[in-house]
Amino acid sequence: MPSKIQVGLFSDAMPPEALNMIHRFLNKPVRVVYKPEPSLEGIQHFCLDVGKEEWKLEAFLDLFEHSGITQNQNCVIIYLNNSDRVRWLHAQLYRKSYNVYPAYWNMSESDRDATRKGFNSGSILVSTDLPTPCVDARQVSYVINWDLPAESTKYTSRVGHKRPVWEEGFCNQLHHQL
Repeated sequence: MPSKIQVGLFSDAMPPEALNMIHRFLNKPVRVVYKPEPSLEGIQHFCLDVGKEEWKLEAFLDLFEHSGITQNQNCVIIYLNNSDRVRWLHAQLYRKSYNVYPAYWNMSESDRDATRKGFNSGSILVSTDLPTPCVDARQVSYVINWDLPAESTKYTSRVGHKRPVWEEGFCNQLHHQL
């Protein structure tokens, strides 16, 4: 590259490979991170007491059947607190013929690409808290916290993710007594 050229790279999710390339080829690269605060404004929050942990799946299926969430071509994210639970719920919903995709920390790049390409209207994303989700969260109308996060900031991040404040959304918590 000529020494007097200025290059700008912009992305809402810069993969590590791209960052390595940037540092290898550019002279004194500058990284600017803009991270707007998630907002809970315009989101309706609901808590569904399901009684016991093992009743969550049945309660969730009832909620979906009677709410018309996916019939209205809405996208849904269901958050769980670890990868094993994501894989379990993904398998359960897949067996019941839901248009469902997983997203978790140690996914292969090919699986992440399949999720990115497949997630669309009427889809369900079953996910852990990823720093850079593999889907455009602005298309999500419903967030379901299968597992409540341990920190309140994670709740705000899950529910208020990349959604313009003028859009409405819904958040459900599946709760059970400990």
